[in-house]
Amino acid sequence: MFGKALIVGLIGVLAMYDTRLLGHENFKEPLITCTLVGLALGDPAKGLLVGVTLELVSIGIVAVGAAVPPDMTKSPDIIGVTEVQDNDGSGKGGPAANESYERLIKTIQATGGPKYEYKSIDPEMNKDGGQPNANIRVGFLYRPDRVSFNNEIKAGDANTAVDYKDGKLTRNPGRIDPHNPAFTNSRKPLAAQFTFKGQSIIAPRQISQRSKLRRL
Repeated sequence: MFGKALIVGLIGVLAMYDTRLLGHENFKEPLITCTLVGLALGDPAKGLLVGVTLELVSIGIVAVGAAVPPDMTKSPDIIGVTEVQDNDGSGKGGPAANESYERLIKTIQATGGPKYEYKSIDPEMNKDGGQPNANIRVGFLYRPDRVSFNNEIKAGDANTAVDYKDGKLTRNPGRIDPHNPAFTNSRKPLAAQFTFKGQSIIAPRQISQRSKLRRL
């Protein structure tokens, strides 16, 4: 019994440190983890059944890509999104993502969520890592019925670094230190300025540290 418990514990450790040590081999997915536990306990069929069940539950209530079910997030005023691909994904049409954001916004509405608007900066073609030609980037969704976006500040571009002066951003939205070597071949962090109940809010959207460390 102790031996089986030790093996199950090792499987748990493997799942926990999958993305940190192994470069994301999907050991943390319920289907794989439960099947391995079933093998360790001598009942792989039952482990597989539990894994399939949990996987289906996960698909139903957990974010898939950039899509987040509105009933799970309670329809926040501002949402930071990441891994947003351009309009044609891996096609060679260019880095614009306006259609990708609109599809996401319509999906949220179709599932009972509020109407969002988006703010983002298109990257240069194939400069921000991810799938070739897909041009992933971070961005913001916000509820215009709850917060307002400061349009008086000029929007930034792929190469201009945002700063903070006299109580406001110099670009809105603006990229944070886009030429820093730490962000080479990676999506660049973004900052945006909103107003909520008369108060200014600076919202940063950083890259995923886990995915960045995986490439180092």
